[in-house]
Amino acid sequence: MDKDDALALVDYMSVKVPEIAALYTNGAWTEAVYQSLTEFKQRKGWKIFPPEKCYLGEYHCDFMLFEDNYGCRLACESQWQTFKSNVCDLQWAFDKLRGVKSDVKLFIFEATDTWKDDIREYLEGYAQLDPVETFVFMRWNQNRWERSWWKPAFAGVQTEEFRPIEF
Repeated sequence: MDKDDALALVDYMSVKVPEIAALYTNGAWTEAVYQSLTEFKQRKGWKIFPPEKCYLGEYHCDFMLFEDNYGCRLACESQWQTFKSNVCDLQWAFDKLRGVKSDVKLFIFEATDTWKDDIREYLEGYAQLDPVETFVFMRWNQNRWERSWWKPAFAGVQTEEFRPIEF
């Protein structure tokens, strides 16, 4: 999965997730993310984990898309209502994306305006970053999406400040 595929997926999910979430009451947003990824994986011929239903079992991240004979194309962490809890919940959720190898690491979440500062410490100074990975952020903010992406410039600890690029 390259960056263009990832950005196309985010465009699709920006519309689909709120549509699906409107149909549910409990766990609506996580279920909507799962359904959107399930539809996307069918077009690509990939597999999704967990394979049958969200909340049925998580492998490190909430959801992962795999391609046979390749590996993990997308790792997704979905975190909602962090504005009602403390910043550690957001950091804990995002931290799981650092520890998995995947072409694209999608973080779809709801959080306060300080989210970039809250995540910065988890990226700056982290020695296992690789330029083959792309981090994609979808932040739900008062009925609209804020979307951005970031890619390490080189392997290892980054020398530049974390500044995701909005799109």
